[in-house]
Amino acid sequence: MLGFKLLVIAFILYHSATGGFSPKQTTAAITLVLPLFAIYTSAMFKDRIGRHHIGDYEAHSAIKKFDARLYLFLTTLYGIAIIAVIWAKVRGSFSFEGMQTYVATIETGFGVYIGSIISSLFKKEEVDN
Repeated sequence: MLGFKLLVIAFILYHSATGGFSPKQTTAAITLVLPLFAIYTSAMFKDRIGRHHIGDYEAHSAIKKFDARLYLFLTTLYGIAIIAVIWAKVRGSFSFEGMQTYVATIETGFGVYIGSIISSLFKKEEVDN
């Protein structure tokens, strides 16, 4: 997912440099994709730092529950969808406002999915007393 977000940001910057976006539009487009990026990268780093003492990180029970194929499919779909929307705006298929609406909708939908992953993977287990 990190790779797709960086690719999307690079795609936006490329089209800004080639005239597809004005500086104001570039800032607005990056602002749309950055919040979710910040949320899940901070959750990943926090979890990784908190578990640095666990020898077999991948064997953690929460990780075992995670369906990597679904994650790979949805992150790929996310990346393709965002890039397609940006490309459609640059080609003139719809306005910048239309692009913002589509990107916000995709980000919101993917944010719900990422939120459920973060909740299930990084949830602290209750300790019985």
